[in-house]
Amino acid sequence: MPAETAAEGAPAGVGAEGTARPAAGPPAGRAAASAAGSLSGSDATPLSRPDAGSLAGPDAGPAARPLSGSDAGPDAAPAARSLAGPAAGPPAALSAGLWSMLGETRTVAALAGSGFDWLCLDAQHGHYDDAAMRSGLDAVAAASPALERWVRVRSADPGLIGRALDAGADGVIVPLVDSAEQAAAAVRASYYPPLGARSTGPTLSAPRAAAAPAQPAAPVERVGGPGAGAAAAAAAANGTAARDDDRAAPVYTGPRTPGQVNASVRLAIMIETPQALEELEAIASTPGVSCLFVGPFDLALSLGTTVPALLADESSASPLTRVVAAARTAGVTPGAFGGDPATARALAARGFTFVAATTDTAALAAGAATLRAALD
Repeated sequence: MPAETAAEGAPAGVGAEGTARPAAGPPAGRAAASAAGSLSGSDATPLSRPDAGSLAGPDAGPAARPLSGSDAGPDAAPAARSLAGPAAGPPAALSAGLWSMLGETRTVAALAGSGFDWLCLDAQHGHYDDAAMRSGLDAVAAASPALERWVRVRSADPGLIGRALDAGADGVIVPLVDSAEQAAAAVRASYYPPLGARSTGPTLSAPRAAAAPAQPAAPVERVGGPGAGAAAAAAAANGTAARDDDRAAPVYTGPRTPGQVNASVRLAIMIETPQALEELEAIASTPGVSCLFVGPFDLALSLGTTVPALLADESSASPLTRVVAAARTAGVTPGAFGGDPATARALAARGFTFVAATTDTAALAAGAATLRAALD
C-alpha cells in the first residue's frame, strides 16, 4: 500500500493515515482539546456525547450481536457486534481517538492521559516495529489503565494480528481487506479456537483488569461486548487508579481464559478500495467483525477522487453513505480516520461514530505552538 497522501502534503493533524483507523467510551473531559484542536469549535456544531448507550444511533438498524450472548456458551460462533455493545441507545455520539505514528514510548505514555476515548499505535505506516509496539502498549496501560488500546497492523497476516493481541491490544485494525473471504481470515487470526485459529502462548502483555462498580452510576459504555463495562477491556500494569474521568479504577483479576479473551477482542476491517466497496455488505456481515473502518485517503486515491469530494457526496450511492448503512444493517460500528478535528466533525456528521481525530505529531506541534503563543 502506498504511504498516505496525508503524510506528504496534508495539513498538520492529518498525518500518515494509510486508510484505516479505530473506539472507547467518551471520557468526562478533553484535556487535549487546546493542544490537538477542539472537536467543537465556536463556529462548529459540537459533537454530542451521551452519558450512556450505544455508539449507533436510534435508527441504526438491528442491535449489535454479541460474540457470545448471555445464553450462548463460550464456544458460540462469533457474530458481528458493535464496538459499543449490543444495546441500541441514545443518539449517536463520537468516540474520538488519537492516532500514534511516532513509535516513541514516553511520548505515547504522556499523550495517553490527554482525554481521548481510545488510542491506536500505527504499525503499518507509523514507526512502530515489534519492540516499540509492545513497549508502547505497556506504557499506555501504565499511564492510563482505562484507555482502550488499538494497533493498526501491517496486513491481515495471522502472526502480526496475534502478536498485537498478545502484546495487550484491545483491538486490531486490519488494512488491505478487499473481500469477505479476507475478512474471515482476519477473524480466524483474531480469535482462539473454536471461534478462530489464533495461537496461544505465554502472555506478553501487562495484567488485564476489570472495573470496580463505577461512580457515578451509568457510565458511558466503552468498546466491548456484553459485560465488558466501562473498563473491562482495559489493562493496568500495577493496578493504579484510572485517569481522572469518573471511570472506575481497574482491579487485577488474574489470567483470563481463551473464552474470556474471545469475548473481549475487537476487530476493525478497513474499507479503502473499490473491491472492498463491491463486497461491503458481505464484509460487514462477516461473523466476528466489530467495525468497518474507512481509510479516506487510500479510498479517495483508489477511486480517483479527493477526501473533500468523498465527504461532500451525500448521495445514497456514495461510498461513505454506503459504509455507514452497511455497518448499521450488520449491527457493527462505522469508523474512519479523520486526522484533524474538522474532518472528524465532518465524518461524525455523516454517521461515523468511531473516528481518529488527530495524530500524536499534530498534537505535539499544536501544543508547542499554543505554549509559545502564551508567552507573547
